[in-house]
Amino acid sequence: MKKLLTLAFITMLCIACSVEEETTPNEGTNLDIVLENYKGVFTTADGQIRGTLDVTLAEDNLSASGTLTLSTGEIVMIDTDQITDLGNRKELTFNSNDLSFVMTTGEEGEIMEVNTVTFRGNESAILVGQSTERDPLNPVLGTYVCTMCPPPLDNMLTQTFNLVIAAPDMSGNSTITSQTTLGGTIYNGIATQSGCVVNGGQTTCNLNSGVIPGSTGTAFNPGGGPVTWSGTHTFDNGPSGPNNCSTVSGTWTWQASTIGTVGGTFASNSGGDCPPPLTTLIFEDFEDSTVGYILRDPATGTVLPEDTDEIEFEDYFGRVALADFETADMVGFSNIQGTRFFGSGDSDAIDAPSPLTGLDVTSINWEGINTSGLSNITVSAFFAEANASDGNEDWDLDSSVRIEYSFDAGASWTSVFAIESSGIPSSTAGTPRVDTNLDSTGNGAEISAAFSQHEATFAVAGSTMNVRIIMAQLDAADEDVAFDNVTISGN
Repeated sequence: MKKLLTLAFITMLCIACSVEEETTPNEGTNLDIVLENYKGVFTTADGQIRGTLDVTLAEDNLSASGTLTLSTGEIVMIDTDQITDLGNRKELTFNSNDLSFVMTTGEEGEIMEVNTVTFRGNESAILVGQSTERDPLNPVLGTYVCTMCPPPLDNMLTQTFNLVIAAPDMSGNSTITSQTTLGGTIYNGIATQSGCVVNGGQTTCNLNSGVIPGSTGTAFNPGGGPVTWSGTHTFDNGPSGPNNCSTVSGTWTWQASTIGTVGGTFASNSGGDCPPPLTTLIFEDFEDSTVGYILRDPATGTVLPEDTDEIEFEDYFGRVALADFETADMVGFSNIQGTRFFGSGDSDAIDAPSPLTGLDVTSINWEGINTSGLSNITVSAFFAEANASDGNEDWDLDSSVRIEYSFDAGASWTSVFAIESSGIPSSTAGTPRVDTNLDSTGNGAEISAAFSQHEATFAVAGSTMNVRIIMAQLDAADEDVAFDNVTISGN
């Protein structure tokens, strides 16, 4: 088996490494035991089986256990008490019917190549390094294909393309060790992760082969010339855990000695892929008169005007500010996202000749939204309900606010979020609450005078979409709703 991970490279990776600081506990407290842990990637030489390795030494350093998690989801358990003390290192020998290998422990930041590996009779290899809370390792499983390979070569055959990504250094860059198979041989190489940009809950970084901070080298060279590759790595920004996502993809090229320049694509296994970042389609903060929504009577489709002339009587429909209300009304709105928001209160009581007079159901609509190329839509908004003058925060049982969508130009609508009366404290009225199961009864979080954010997600079912917020039967004194920062996004 060919080895390209040199001792010089291993030594270089160790230069910036340091031993975990020891802490002395105060009298009467217990010191948390930090067990020595190693993480890495695994592949068979034929490139058809790959997995992530996780090995932990026992507290007494006399035994070790671990798991090999294959890309198929299968988990192979391993353990050993065959540990040899080599001074500042230990040699661990694992031997089971499934997996056998011998590895040597190392320092933080040191990536070690384990070649004496057999998996169910198949020649295999492992790249592994010590992973700590301060310097965690991120193993990524993937494959590549040679889309440019000429016949009779198989340009649909997938081979291993695994990465071990180290924690970022002071400049935000990370060293990468790659593990790749070609023609029954396993090659290791180097790369860098850099140029990371945060986008909401995810970060996207650039990947480039052949370079690590302070040094240059090759991705790997199977003959003729080095393989070069570049791509991106997207991962979530949350704390480390089993639900973390990580997506790697890119392209590669190779100047082969016999068939010329070939190349193709590589990608991480889909099991842990991050969803595409959300793209904002609509954002409305109601701060000015430049708006992208239409107010309608949902029964007839008639366009409605805003009318806030009688807000002093708490009869209104449109963009308002807290300062528009009478001080004595004590509506109590808080956590307002700016200055203005949209509100509707007893709007059917607005005096004639307003088209709102006597109208019990109204809606605010965003129409003709292009959803081409998207799979999922998320609608979010901040909702609130003003304090009641009589102290009873209650809606009649037929009062509701609903977010609905349509992919057939409004011929049919589907509800994805609702605020309904809870029927508590009385059988005829109750506090407005989120209806978590859309059964027309509020059973979730209470909607109070403090604006709180809520969202709903649904699948795309067409290339053009309408979204609306229905306000129904808010037709009595102290029945109202307010919302702000409506965001419609997709991925």
